[in-house]
Amino acid sequence: MSNTLRFSIEDDIGVAPDVECFESAIAANQFDAELVSIGVGVSEEGWVDFLFDSTPSANDGATMAAIVAGHALASAKHHKYKSIDKATDALVSAGFSFAGKQFSLSANARQRIIAVDLMRNDPAIAYPVNWNTIDDADSLPIADSEMMHGMALTAMGTVRAYIDMGSAAKAQVRLATTVEEVESVTL
Repeated sequence: MSNTLRFSIEDDIGVAPDVECFESAIAANQFDAELVSIGVGVSEEGWVDFLFDSTPSANDGATMAAIVAGHALASAKHHKYKSIDKATDALVSAGFSFAGKQFSLSANARQRIIAVDLMRNDPAIAYPVNWNTIDDADSLPIADSEMMHGMALTAMGTVRAYIDMGSAAKAQVRLATTVEEVESVTL
């Protein structure tokens, strides 16, 4: 008898199953034989192999079958989390609006906004400070420390709102009990 259990995965046709989707479920179970490795692949459909150090027992087979049966939901959640992260990143990349203009929220832009905001009352800051728009087609003269602080609060508030939207969507995914519920979650 073989030391390998192979299961077909019917979701994600044409894509190898993601090993991460199995790891937490496997860690939560005890096996009669020691699990040595997990292999995944794709031909007509996805598959996963579980290699044991010796012939797996009937109990091991039943446990693995149950884990694989739960794969569709775990896989859907895993992919939805990645999708939410991409959507959140896209929102941040679009920037924020202040005084009727669009400004960058890149990591560098956020660092510059925070740095200038922290120094906004320093006499070395000569106002107005011209702040370029996200497309560099225009700029906004920041007239004083109050306007600078307002811009910083708007920028960081926008980032926070996008993160909160992503977190709320991920909370819905965590609560989902079916693939259909997972797929219905939007950002």
